[in-house]
Amino acid sequence: MPNGSDQNWCQKLYSKHGKHVHFKKPRMSTAAFIIHHFADHVEYQIEGFIEKNRDTVLEEHIKILKASEVLYCICYCSLCLCP
Repeated sequence: MPNGSDQNWCQKLYSKHGKHVHFKKPRMSTAAFIIHHFADHVEYQIEGFIEKNRDTVLEEHIKILKASEVLYCICYCSLCLCP
């Protein structure tokens, strides 16, 4: 979700997983969601959730992949990382 907001993402969770047995919407909040884990229910606040969980690749790791002589890394880098 490169341009998504926490609130939009939470609304998508409600619409896609609202009826799932392990997912719950808090009664009084539209800024949180509840997951029923094996031990108990855990409530997650959405503020900053996307930024905290963003997957990023460090430039140093990209350089290592680009310099690799392993065929898989060469193909992956040419398809995904190197415009």
